[in-house]
Amino acid sequence: MSRLLKQTFTRKDPATGKKVTRKSRKWYGEFRDECGIKRRVPLSTDKSAAQAMLTEKLHNVERRRAGFEDDLTVEVMRPLAAR
Repeated sequence: MSRLLKQTFTRKDPATGKKVTRKSRKWYGEFRDECGIKRRVPLSTDKSAAQAMLTEKLHNVERRRAGFEDDLTVEVMRPLAAR
């Protein structure tokens, strides 16, 4: 299960001194990775672009669950001497 959301945060208004709750400008994606850990990642300020980015991340998670490694994972895991 994955979803798009805007995080909320509370700050003190300097003019009035009251707490004000606001939503972030950026969309965040929430999903479970291949190990079952819940992840929340910042994506984009545009909702349709954020949905496309979340779909790509979910595609990569499914590939790793199936046993395929993406190029970035392979590159990070290689020793520095072999690069």
